[in-house]
Amino acid sequence: MDGVLLKPLAYREPGRLYSAAESAPKLAPMYPRIPVNAAHFRSWQEQCRSCEAGALLNPASFNLTGRDEPERIEGVTCTWPLFQVLGVEPQLGRTFVESDDLPGANKLVVVSDSLWRRRLGADPGAIGKPIHLNGEPHIVVGSCAPTSAFRPGTRLAP
Repeated sequence: MDGVLLKPLAYREPGRLYSAAESAPKLAPMYPRIPVNAAHFRSWQEQCRSCEAGALLNPASFNLTGRDEPERIEGVTCTWPLFQVLGVEPQLGRTFVESDDLPGANKLVVVSDSLWRRRLGADPGAIGKPIHLNGEPHIVVGSCAPTSAFRPGTRLAP
């Protein structure tokens, strides 16, 4: 009740959003909810006539390395339409587009405002430049606004 009525999710039209997960009875004691399988998700999208759009996201931890001390950061991996589905606009640069999910596309990242300020010096020139996550270069394409739903401590789902 608190998450829906008193403190709604920080997205555009939160009442039109839903979160889905899968469960496996044999795994339920240890993992009551497991990430949605991508093939199942595609099937759901094809069959759900009342769904406008959807995106997959999974919480993830990353090792950020490079100029400063290595840092463990929390984030998500997602499919390209996530920002559009949630109505989240970047403060700088862009979010993901469909071609970003194609095989062979560059590894891209949209960073939080706090990461952009703390590790990238709030430099607009950081857009288009790589940062290293888990030892691999990812091109920074955008930075979220400080008030976005992707700031630290914000719930991604109820």
